[in-house]
Amino acid sequence: MLSIFQIKTIAHFEAKTLFRSWFFRILGILMLTIVFFFNLAMVVFGDYGDGQIQRAVPSAIPYSNLMFFNVVQAIIAVFLASDFLKRDKKLDTTEVIYTRSMSNGDYIIGKLLGNLFVFTTLNFVILGMALIFNLILGFSTVNWIAYIYYFLLVSVPTLIYIIGLSFILMNLIKNQAVTFAVLIGYIFLTLFYLQNQYYYVFDYMVYNIPMLYSDLIGFIDLKLLVIQRGMYLLLGLSFISLSVYRLWRLPNKPYSNLYPIFLSVIFLIGGVYLGSLHVRNSMRGENLRGEMLNLNDKYASNPRLTLTHEDIKLNHKGKSIEVECILTAVNHTSKNIDTIVLSLNPSLLVSGIWEDKNELTFSRKEHLIQLEPKRQILPNESITLKIVYNGTIDDEACYIDIDKKTRDASEESDMVNIGKIYSRISDKFVLLTPENNWYPTTTVGFNKINTLWMLPQFCKFNLSVQTSEGMVAVSQGAPNSSTNITQFTTDKSLTGLSLVIGPYKKISYNTQEPEIGVYLKPNHDYFNKAFPDLKDTIQKMVYKSLEDYSLRLKMPYPFKRLFLVEVPIQVQTHQRFWSNHMEMLQPELIFVHEKGGQNRRFNFESNIKDSKDNGDGKSLSAKDLQEEEFKKFLASFTRRATTKFNYNNRSVQEEERINPYFVFDQFYAFNHQVESKEYPVFNTILGSYCLKQASISTENKYTYGFSEEEKAVLLLQKKSLSQVILNPDYYSLADNIINMKGDVLLSLLEKKIGKEKLDEILNEVFTKYNSRAIPFEEINNLFKNRAGQDLSKHLNLWLSSDKLPAFRIGKVDAYRVTDGERQRFLTRLSIANEGAIEGIVKIAIREAGSNESSQEKKLDFKTYDIEPNQIKTISILTDKQPTDAVINTNASMNIPVKKEISILKVEGDGSMVAKNEEKTTPLNRWDEEGEIIVDNEDSLFSITNVSKQGLLIRLANKIGKPGDDYQGYMWWSVSGKWNKFINNIFYGKYLHSAVAIRSGGGNSKVIWNIPIEEKGQYDIYTFIPKDPTDDDEQHLGDYQYTISHDDGESKVTINCKDVDSGWVLLGTYYCSQGNTKVELNNESKSRVVIADAIKAVKL
Repeated sequence: MLSIFQIKTIAHFEAKTLFRSWFFRILGILMLTIVFFFNLAMVVFGDYGDGQIQRAVPSAIPYSNLMFFNVVQAIIAVFLASDFLKRDKKLDTTEVIYTRSMSNGDYIIGKLLGNLFVFTTLNFVILGMALIFNLILGFSTVNWIAYIYYFLLVSVPTLIYIIGLSFILMNLIKNQAVTFAVLIGYIFLTLFYLQNQYYYVFDYMVYNIPMLYSDLIGFIDLKLLVIQRGMYLLLGLSFISLSVYRLWRLPNKPYSNLYPIFLSVIFLIGGVYLGSLHVRNSMRGENLRGEMLNLNDKYASNPRLTLTHEDIKLNHKGKSIEVECILTAVNHTSKNIDTIVLSLNPSLLVSGIWEDKNELTFSRKEHLIQLEPKRQILPNESITLKIVYNGTIDDEACYIDIDKKTRDASEESDMVNIGKIYSRISDKFVLLTPENNWYPTTTVGFNKINTLWMLPQFCKFNLSVQTSEGMVAVSQGAPNSSTNITQFTTDKSLTGLSLVIGPYKKISYNTQEPEIGVYLKPNHDYFNKAFPDLKDTIQKMVYKSLEDYSLRLKMPYPFKRLFLVEVPIQVQTHQRFWSNHMEMLQPELIFVHEKGGQNRRFNFESNIKDSKDNGDGKSLSAKDLQEEEFKKFLASFTRRATTKFNYNNRSVQEEERINPYFVFDQFYAFNHQVESKEYPVFNTILGSYCLKQASISTENKYTYGFSEEEKAVLLLQKKSLSQVILNPDYYSLADNIINMKGDVLLSLLEKKIGKEKLDEILNEVFTKYNSRAIPFEEINNLFKNRAGQDLSKHLNLWLSSDKLPAFRIGKVDAYRVTDGERQRFLTRLSIANEGAIEGIVKIAIREAGSNESSQEKKLDFKTYDIEPNQIKTISILTDKQPTDAVINTNASMNIPVKKEISILKVEGDGSMVAKNEEKTTPLNRWDEEGEIIVDNEDSLFSITNVSKQGLLIRLANKIGKPGDDYQGYMWWSVSGKWNKFINNIFYGKYLHSAVAIRSGGGNSKVIWNIPIEEKGQYDIYTFIPKDPTDDDEQHLGDYQYTISHDDGESKVTINCKDVDSGWVLLGTYYCSQGNTKVELNNESKSRVVIADAIKAVKL
C-alpha cells in the first residue's frame, strides 16, 4: 500500500534538495531573466513590428512565455530527474538501506511530486511575470482562462512525460551521462527535425502545434489538443509506473510488483489509443480531399446549370446551423439536362429536396448531390428547388486544390503558433465564405479534367439569419433587423455570399454612399485613441482615398457598403493563381484579423512613434504624423503584394506575399468578370492589365534574391501556360506566369492598336456588363470590328506555345543633346531578339538627384516591341542626367527578369539634336567573330566539390530541406561548396548566373574545357563580376587560375580589386583541339571565389 506520509516526506526533501541545486538555481534565474527581457522587448518596447502578436492577442503573452520556458525546463527536468538515482546511490552505503520500510511506489511518486512542485513553482513565476506584462496592456485585455489552459496543456503533460522518460531510461541504462545524452538528442531531434511531421505526433513540447487562444473563438481545436496532450500524459504515467517496477529493491510483499506493471500497461494502452486516434483524425482530411477530387474529375464534363437566385434562411443554433434554401437555376448549355449535380460541404446533412412541393430522391457522395428532376431541363429553361440541410462545416473539404505542404505551412510569430481555420460555427462566433460551400452550388469545383471551375457565377442572393441575443449578423446587402432575425437584401448579383456572426459593435460613416465602417468586438476599439487629432478629417480622408483609387482604375465602386469586419487571427486563406484576391476579401466586406493581427500597418501608435523618432516625421506636428500614418494605412489596401526574404541553409530565396486585404476585385471581379470556356484565364490577365493601369508606383524588385519571377521564367522555358494551369504542382508560380505573359499579350495589343483605343473598348464593355459575366465573344467581336485584332488567335498562341523571345542587351550610352533652346540628355541602347517569337521590353531611366527608394515610385516604363531576328536601337530623352537604365524583359529567356545598367559617364557637348526614336535593323550576328565562350551553364564546364565539413554541418545539410537549383547572390551567404547563383553582375547569354564558393585550401575546383577547333595563338579571358555600386570590396581578392595549353600549364593570379568588372585577360597561349582548359580553385585570401565564364579569341 502507498503511504501518504512517506510520499510527502520524500517529496518534501526532494523539492528542498532541488531548490538547493546550483544547476537549477543558475538555469532558473537565467531563464527568468531571458523571459523578462523578452517580454520587455515585445510588450513594452516593441517597435518595427516586434510584439505585434502580443498586442493583437494578449493570450500570446503567457503562451510565448511558457513555450520559451518549456524547452529549457525540459532540459533541466531531464538532468534533475535522471540525477536522483545516481545521487541516491552515492548516499547509500549498504544494500540493506534498500530494504527500508517504504514501497517503490512511495519512493518514485515522492520523487515525482518533488520534481513537479519545483517546476510548477517556476511555471507559476513565469505566468505571474506574463500577467504583469499583460496588465501593462490593460486589465481588460487579460484572458484569465487562457492562463489555466496553457499551464494544463503545455507544462503539465511535458513535465510528466519527460520526467517519466528520464526515470525509465535511467533505470534501464543505469548511466546518467549516457541517459542525459540520449534525452538531449531526443529533445533536439523533435525540435529541429521532426517538428510538425507525422501530424505533430512527436511534438511532446507542443512547440509546433497551434495553440493560440483567440479573443473571439478561443483555441482552433481543443479536442485535438486534449487528445495529443493526453497521449503524452498517459505515456509519461506509464513510464513512471514501469519505473516503480524496475527500481532495484526487494519487494515488501509477494506479487506487489504486479500492480505497477498493470498500471503501466493500462496507461500505455491509453496513450497508444489516443495517439492512433490523433493520427486517424489528422489523416482524414487528406483522404477526404483525395476522394472529392476523384469525384470532381468524374463529373467534370457533365452539363451544368447556372444559378440565378438563392433565397437562404439560416438558423444559428450553437455549434450547428439549420438552413432552408430555395434556388433557381437556368440551363445555359445546348443540351437537355436530366441529372442535376449540386455541391455542398460534406458535413452539412441534407434532409430533403423538393421541386414544386414534390420531394425528389437524391444520392450523395461526399460533397456532391445527384438528383433527377421530374422533367428534363431544356436549353434556356429554369428550375426551382428547395433544399433543407443542417450541420456544421468541415474545413478539410476546403481548398482541395491546395497542396499538403502549403496547407500544413505553419503561421507563427514570436514563439507563437497561430494555426489555420477556414470557417467557424460555434455558439459565440460564425464565419462562412463561398470557399466553405455552405450553400448549394451547381459546379463540381476544382478538377484536373477542365478549367470550367474557373468560370464566374453571378447570382442574386437574399439571406435571413436567426441567431441568439447579443449576436450581430454581417453579410452582403442592406440589413434589416428585428428580434434576433436579420434580413439581407442585395440589389446586385454577386459572385458569392458570406456570413459572419459575432458580438460586434458597428462604427460607420453613412452620410454618403457607400456607407463605410467597421464591425469589431466592443473592447477592441483601439484605433480611435491613435488618431485623436483627426476626428474631424478622418471621414474625408477615407472617402478621398476610395475615390482616388476608383479614378485611377477608371471604374466606379459598385456597391453601397464597404466594411472591415474583425475575424479571429487564425482565419487564413490561400491565393489562387486565377484570382487577384483571397477569401479575406468578399463583396462589400474585408475580413481583418483581430486588432490587425500580425499586420504592422494596424499598429498605429507604434508606427507614429517610429516615424517621429526615426523617420522623416521628426519635424512634423502630432496631427501631421497621424495624418501620414492614416494615409499609409489606407494605401496598404491598394498594394497587391510584398516580398519576403527567406534565409535557409545559407541561401537567399524570395517569396511573394499576397496582400489578403487587396481591394482591387471589389471594383473588378466582384462586378464584371470575363466568361470563356476556351480561355478562362483571360479574365485574370485582363484584371492584371487593369490593375497595372492604376499603379502609381513600380514595386521595388532590385534585390539580391532569386524572386518568383525568375522561377516562373525558368518554368516557362520548359512548360507552356496551358500545361501549367492543369498541373497543381506549378500553381505556386502560375499567377506570376499569367501576369507576365498577360502583360506581354496586352502590351503588344496596346502597341498595335494604341492605348486610347484599347481603353475605349474595355470601358465600353465594363459599362455595359455590371454585376454579370462578360461573354468573351462580346469582347473579341469588339476588337475585331474596332481594331482588326482577333483575340482568340493571339490567345491560342499565347496558351499553347512553349517558345519565348530571347533578348541580347548591348551597351548603354548617354549624351548631352539640344532640344530647342534646352539642354537635355539622351540615353541610347540596342536590344536584339534572338528568339522565335515577338516580345516586349520595358525600359525606364533613373535620373540624377534621386536614390532608388524615392525614385522607384517615379520610374516611367515605356514599352518596346521587338520582332524575332531584329535589333532595335532605342533613344530616350530625359531632363536630368541619367544614372541607370532599368530594363524589364518580362516573359522571355532572360534571367534575371529586370536588369539595371549603370551609366557611368555622359558624352557629347550638347550639339547633338535631341530625338526620341526607335530604329529597327535585321539581326545578322550579335557576338564577335572568332570568339569561343564557355559559360558555367555549358556542358563543357565541370565542378569538383571537396568540402571539409564537420559531422554536425554534414548532418545539418542532410536534415535541411532542399532548395532551388539557383539562389540570389549575397557574398556573405556563400557556403563551402560550389553553388549556383543568379545576379545581373554575372555573365550570361540569357541566363546571368555563376557558381561561387567560400575560399578554402584549393581542393575544390572548377574546369572550363575550351572547344578549340583551329590551332593557333589565342587570348584567354576570364569574366570577373563586380557590382559597380558596391564600394566595399572586402570580400574580393586573388583568384588562382591554371591554364592548360600546348606548351604545358601556366598559373595566373588575378586580384579582383585591381581590375574592372568584365572580361580580364589571363594571357596569350598556343592552343589546339582537346588540349585547352582553364582551372580555378578555391584557394584565395578573398571571402568568396566566383567562377563565371571563359573566353578564347583567336589572334
